[in-house]
Amino acid sequence: VSPVGTGDNFFSLGGDSIITIQVSGRARKAGYDVRPRDIFRYQTVSLLATAVTGRTAGAVTSEQGLLSGESGLLPIQRWYFEGLGDGAPLSHYNQSMLFRLGRGVPSGVVRTAVGALVGRHDALRFRYELKDGAWRQYYGEHLPELEEEEMTGAGGSSLEGWIEETCGRYQRSLDIERGRVCRFVLLRTGGHDAADRLLVVVHHLAVDGVSWRVLEDDLRRLLEGGADLGSKGSSCREWYLGLEGYAGSARLQGQAGYWQGISEKGMRLPDEGPTGGSGWSVVRMVLDRDGTSALLQGAGPAYNTEINDLLLSALYRTLGGWSGLDGIVIGLEGHGREEAVAPGIDLGHTVGWFTSLYPVLLEGGYADTGDLVKGTKEMLRRVPDKGLGYGVLRYICGRDGLSGDPWDVVFNYLGQFGGSADGGSLLSHSREGRGPETGEGHRFGGGMVVNSAVQDGVFEVYWGYDRGRYHPSTAEGLCARYLEVLNEIISHCLEVSASGGRPTPSDYG
Repeated sequence: VSPVGTGDNFFSLGGDSIITIQVSGRARKAGYDVRPRDIFRYQTVSLLATAVTGRTAGAVTSEQGLLSGESGLLPIQRWYFEGLGDGAPLSHYNQSMLFRLGRGVPSGVVRTAVGALVGRHDALRFRYELKDGAWRQYYGEHLPELEEEEMTGAGGSSLEGWIEETCGRYQRSLDIERGRVCRFVLLRTGGHDAADRLLVVVHHLAVDGVSWRVLEDDLRRLLEGGADLGSKGSSCREWYLGLEGYAGSARLQGQAGYWQGISEKGMRLPDEGPTGGSGWSVVRMVLDRDGTSALLQGAGPAYNTEINDLLLSALYRTLGGWSGLDGIVIGLEGHGREEAVAPGIDLGHTVGWFTSLYPVLLEGGYADTGDLVKGTKEMLRRVPDKGLGYGVLRYICGRDGLSGDPWDVVFNYLGQFGGSADGGSLLSHSREGRGPETGEGHRFGGGMVVNSAVQDGVFEVYWGYDRGRYHPSTAEGLCARYLEVLNEIISHCLEVSASGGRPTPSDYG
């Protein structure tokens, strides 16, 4: 967004909780001790500068060097292993990115950059072992290296097909028990395109949405000649130890009743099965560029909301109207890097799977759009520690009453991608297909999983559904209705913003 003034509000400009982590990381590289929580409290450059001037950076726990030994499984990783069904491919549950890379970049430069990246981010060497009936996680010895594929003997019209087929082959090639949790592949397009491609595939056990921003930022700097990335952030192992300390705290134990109360609501979505289908499918739809801009920068000031407040308001109205339920429990994903629960740990530069997944009860039956947005916002503000405690109680404390997922639909907003990769950069995002990231047989999240993100300035929704439980027409109708409701909410918020906005109780602490 340009221009940005010292008095402009971070969230009104389109900022979100994921971007606060990026801001914090870049500020610390520049010598300023700025934490994500500071940005929530001091929401303009002017206020933030005043708050951090003269501040002495606190001590940050950070293992350096090439790590070895065991690293305890985080709650979300235990959720993964717990949910593996019979026949689900253990090593085919990936996330990936495909980049355009300038043709003039020598293989040696890319190879050196990949080596530096793997040496810095120890999660890219994780190895898993099933021992005495339980999965264990170790820092392995396998150092992934750059691999190359070259397109030969085909016409330019088949370029996209060749890219997708090659990417698909590498998507299926990981082996977490041998420590092969990632692949870096340089796709040489020859005379078929003006740019080559760089595929990065990582098993989800070792990466999440925030991690991709870290990897992309570091990779770009390394390719452009930046040899020094500074000291490492805190490790996954240090975060696990921090969560163990949090697990024994009165702060967490006091949340148990809250989480058990929500888990016992049991408000399940109706099933349409058996439908005669099987497997998993995804419906993709997009909000236009103007609507996306209004969502990110125009709607928030109405009720001083974050983007998740609006997205979940639309989800509740969509699912409630379809199911007839006044209350729905959903599984909500957050970035999980909540610094307040483990002081001295900084995950702003760390790669790993830190996601928090926790139940949220959407209820109230609001007919008025303003009441719907305000009610959803207030509900989310009451969630203790942004949901982190649920997974810790369930998997580290082994709390009774929290076993099994109490939701039928999972929602995740992945944030904004693509803006920093445009404008003539050596590395930019490529839109060709990357092959199937997830193998058949995985059934995580219940019957529906709704992922969303802003990609290159456009809001995208990926409505996944179990074909054995829901008809394709149902998923397509729900996805279309979701965007329709979201547009209605955006329009309402723009009107309220124009009249000066309306605060809600949580704005006062």
